[in-house]
Amino acid sequence: MVVLRVPTPYRRLRDQDEIELEETARQRASSAFDFDSILARVKAGPSVNPPPGVPTSRPTSIGRQRTVRQRFFSGWRCGAAAASATASAVCLFNIIITIWVWKTPEHRVEGGIGTLYEGSCQKTKSADRWVHLAINTLSTILLASSNYCMQILSSPNRDELVNAHAKRYWLHIGVPNIRNLLRIGRDRSSLWLLLFLSSVPLHLLFNSAVFPTLQANQYSILPATDDFLRGSAWNTSGLIDVPSRTSNAIIRTAEEFRISFNKPFAYRNMSTTDCFNAFSNQYISERGNALLIQDEVVAWRSPLEWRPIWANGTRNYTWVRMNASIGANTAWLNVDDNLPFTSSPSDYPSNGWRCPSRSLTNCTTSNALEVPSPDNWAPYGSPVKYCLVKDIDEHCQLQFSFGIAIAVIICNTIKATCMGLTLWKHRKPNIVTLGDAIASFLDDPDPETEGRCLHSKELFQAEWRWERHQDRDEITIDPEAFLPQREWWAKASSKRRWFATYTLYIIVLIIASVSIQRTLQGIPTDPKALWATGFGTINGNNLLSLSTSLLGGVVLANTPQVLLSYLYLCFNALYTCMLVASEWAEYFYHRKPLRVTSPTGQQRSSYWLQLPFTYAIPLTVASGLLHWLASQSIFMVQIKVINEAGDVDPDLSISTCGYSPVAIILTTIVGSCIVLGGVATALRKFPAGMPLASSCSAAISAACHPPSEDIDAAVLPVQWGAVGVVGKGKVGHCTFTSMRVTEPVPGKLYA
Repeated sequence: MVVLRVPTPYRRLRDQDEIELEETARQRASSAFDFDSILARVKAGPSVNPPPGVPTSRPTSIGRQRTVRQRFFSGWRCGAAAASATASAVCLFNIIITIWVWKTPEHRVEGGIGTLYEGSCQKTKSADRWVHLAINTLSTILLASSNYCMQILSSPNRDELVNAHAKRYWLHIGVPNIRNLLRIGRDRSSLWLLLFLSSVPLHLLFNSAVFPTLQANQYSILPATDDFLRGSAWNTSGLIDVPSRTSNAIIRTAEEFRISFNKPFAYRNMSTTDCFNAFSNQYISERGNALLIQDEVVAWRSPLEWRPIWANGTRNYTWVRMNASIGANTAWLNVDDNLPFTSSPSDYPSNGWRCPSRSLTNCTTSNALEVPSPDNWAPYGSPVKYCLVKDIDEHCQLQFSFGIAIAVIICNTIKATCMGLTLWKHRKPNIVTLGDAIASFLDDPDPETEGRCLHSKELFQAEWRWERHQDRDEITIDPEAFLPQREWWAKASSKRRWFATYTLYIIVLIIASVSIQRTLQGIPTDPKALWATGFGTINGNNLLSLSTSLLGGVVLANTPQVLLSYLYLCFNALYTCMLVASEWAEYFYHRKPLRVTSPTGQQRSSYWLQLPFTYAIPLTVASGLLHWLASQSIFMVQIKVINEAGDVDPDLSISTCGYSPVAIILTTIVGSCIVLGGVATALRKFPAGMPLASSCSAAISAACHPPSEDIDAAVLPVQWGAVGVVGKGKVGHCTFTSMRVTEPVPGKLYA
């Protein structure tokens, strides 16, 4: 039985960055064995018999002086410097772009909105897609850099660990967390909070700093014959049940059409197929009024007297009078028909006139009963020979919001400043990685965890929760039997973390599933036709049925970005917890140097904290892809409608959000891959051996009480195991050490 000692000040090391003991150097120079022979013996393990005169323990200390590169340009400092430089570069880039848009005369500024480009709608859409890809790349880099520094800031130093352990609280080591914030310095927790809070508006606004304002034209369609072009009156002989007043109005409107089309360069002659395809979209930006020229007179029934119906449940239709009775298997078609047909972009579909049935909801030009083929197209009773179509100048705009840009710059500046302060002010070594913690506890074993060498994280949680309410001077710690068992990787993370992460994912998945189901209504479900609807493409039937202001559209369109950012942080932490435990378990079978953030001796350095590049890079790339897909899944829609007079009609203009079913589906698939990857990783098992410490500082500390003569274990290759000879009925001890270890005996007691 081991009695818990009253806490005493833990042993302090000399300043390892500046002091090299002359006595140490003399001892090393005069020793009968050199440093390389010690390393060779340690690596060889217990099977190698030491040569005569070489002790099995090391009575001398080795040098720990660090180079300038090791002190200032290695480990987390190098990573934090890269993060700070990246955030500063992104901030500078944003400032330069903002000033460039503001000061360049070509970028007309009105109401706080600048115009980056004005002209072709196709070029505007293409530029917008690439700009958003760049924005999402930058925002993902900022998120990863911010997460990196937040993890450093939330990492405790040794004094904070001592204070926490004395009060029977353990802290996280090597994983992103909020638990440590109450136990670390207020300056660091304040910087952490600023980094976290600045991420919310950044991801809520950054994607909408640049947005397109598209153009859609009102236009009219008039079918006519060649005689009409040669000066004859518009022929009304094909009109059926049309009142004379309506006929006369059609003739007057047709005459106005002819006058406008007689102007030089006012129209373009298009073939039937080209004309059919030119009006295939809901929003037409480069075409205006059109004359459809056909051989026969126009056949047109009065919509007040006639309606088309689907015949006997088929895709064929027939015209019947309004007062006629219809069968149970037939239904009236929803039509909108006038002559000339005036197309309004705010009505869907705006091009239903292309179907002979003039159906608003069932106009399917791929239906051979409506359109046998584009070159045999007869929307008004007779096949179209050719079209005369007005060309309209396009004025689509790629616009820049100064208000949003300034808000992004402010958040970006806060991040860059916090990262710089993290690097500049906090020079006291934090315990950032698992190797940092092991090294610190090997140099200065913590008496608070002595006698608990087989304690796991789970046991410490229960024991210290109880001890916080007891008189610790009367507590004794009994030795434990070594009972190796294989644990699931899932156990490395707490149930609360699993629940919070996957509950949020399930909520997002439900929202995505409902969105997919709702957005597919009225959209072809055939995979090829569905893919043709595109990413971030406005088709008219993929707009929300509400109008929004510019700011309202920004918030609505970018809310998914905030959720995805939080999910990224949750899964990053989840993977990190499991990989910390994996690195820990490797020390049972392998002797190797510690991976620390400020190396000396044989210690290893790494720019990554606890998530290796093999995990960090795919996770970051997947996060960036998710953000981009989300920006194409729901997006702001700003459309200015140009009336037939060529003026912008504010009453018809559209300000809302659009959605893309394809992008929503792909976002769900990519997100699910990350989630399933977490599940697959969690189903792996650690090798049987070491107690599962995960990121628990107390469990890590308990495994770091080396023999008193092993004074340089922290800077040499180490392994966890039993030290000394464990005889029958005797209590052994397990620890990290640079000396020889044996595998603990199952069932034996250790403390």
